Amino acid sequence: MQLSVNESNELNQNTYFEDALKGLSIEAQAIARATATLILDEMAYGDFSWTVWHEGIRLFDFRNPGSYRDVNAIRKEALGVQGHNSGAQQRISALSNNELAQLLPRVTDEIRSSRDVGGHFRWVALHENRLADFRDCLAAGDFEEIRRIYNDCQGHNPNARSLLAGISNGHLTTFINAL
Repeated sequence: MQLSVNESNELNQNTYFEDALKGLSIEAQAIARATATLILDEMAYGDFSWTVWHEGIRLFDFRNPGSYRDVNAIRKEALGVQGHNSGAQQRISALSNNELAQLLPRVTDEIRSSRDVGGHFRWVALHENRLADFRDCLAAGDFEEIRRIYNDCQGHNPNARSLLAGISNGHLTTFINAL
């Protein structure tokens, strides 16, 4: 069997890790393995969350407000935008459907807090003078247009333009009503 370069490197890393564990107590080995698992979990989260807030992989099902889209469809799109990063693809692929589903609210929380989507939305509404448009769209229930306006106005900012992909229509309603 011929190993690819990535498989060979991964095998060497796994062998190195197992060799490093030799001589440690069983408790220390368990802690090392648990730590390695946590690190891989965090790497998978980072790989996945980037596909939402930076690349615009949509989390919510607009036909069923407040509900997440099918995790298999989300995974497929996330893998597609990570086409340049085989390690990220492997980590996202390794997540079970349940594990991926558990990441969805975490990504939304990150976008709402750490990524300051409310501040970016406020900037579009006030600085770009789009508040009246947002209110009109909200009254018409046209959330796609709200997202389009926001995206267009944030086109210059790659770290803000796709943030609404991880935000529900309910969150958008809250943002607009708070302005």
